[in-house]
Amino acid sequence: MTGSGTQANPYIVTTWEEFTQVFADAEYIELGSDIQASDYPVNIVASKLLSLDGKGHSITNIFSISDYAITFNKQLGGVFNLTIKDISFDNINCQGNGFIRIGGTNDGGVFRLNNVAFNGSLYCDMLINSNTWGTTIMDSVGGNIHTNTEKFSLGTFGNNSKLNYGCLRIDYGSVTPDSGYSLYSATLTAYNTIFEINAPAGGKIYFGGCIYCAFTGSGTVWIISASGINIVENTLDIYSSSTGTNYQLSSSDIRNIQVLYNLGFPVSGVV
Repeated sequence: MTGSGTQANPYIVTTWEEFTQVFADAEYIELGSDIQASDYPVNIVASKLLSLDGKGHSITNIFSISDYAITFNKQLGGVFNLTIKDISFDNINCQGNGFIRIGGTNDGGVFRLNNVAFNGSLYCDMLINSNTWGTTIMDSVGGNIHTNTEKFSLGTFGNNSKLNYGCLRIDYGSVTPDSGYSLYSATLTAYNTIFEINAPAGGKIYFGGCIYCAFTGSGTVWIISASGINIVENTLDIYSSSTGTNYQLSSSDIRNIQVLYNLGFPVSGVV
């Protein structure tokens, strides 16, 4: 391991042991290689981190059985401000509350994810819990997520949170999604995003009623149903920036999964 954890001289880590050694107290961390996590359950907490830069590498085999696998707390004495970029979390196996938790109070801070992928099994209720403090900005976020809970959610997010250029596949396997739960919270705005939902016919997916999707040029948003799942239409509003109006998604707007293969979204983890 090299560096001192500052912006000018970030820690450059190449093993899981190095990563967890500096995670709690570092402000700046970069990956110097792909990293394989420990075989032991993970529950790690960072209280000072400002930047985690994967440099195109991955962290593989994160396993947790309780609480959240990774918690990022508000930096002591300041406003929350964290960026995670150019990294893939692969072969996730989380069986607790969720994968990532953002701690702190609603102070107007920002949690940024840029070119981040999540791939693996989330046998829990949530990928990201960040609703208690501020805004989440996601740009080029993808993943291939497997879940066995009928109430799985990609996250609860603070006000003004956005997802731009996302491509996410949610596979419920044989579990039928419950209509009482939302795939996204009502505070997330999604642009230029593809969802592929794979679940048994007869299940229902609620999208938060305040998810707005821009239908302009290459920014068309496709909501995908892979196996006849019922998208609960009266909870999904689509916003057309060309007309400045909202309209509800109809069954004719559910596109065939084949559209995924030629779009070339700039995210890893795409089916």
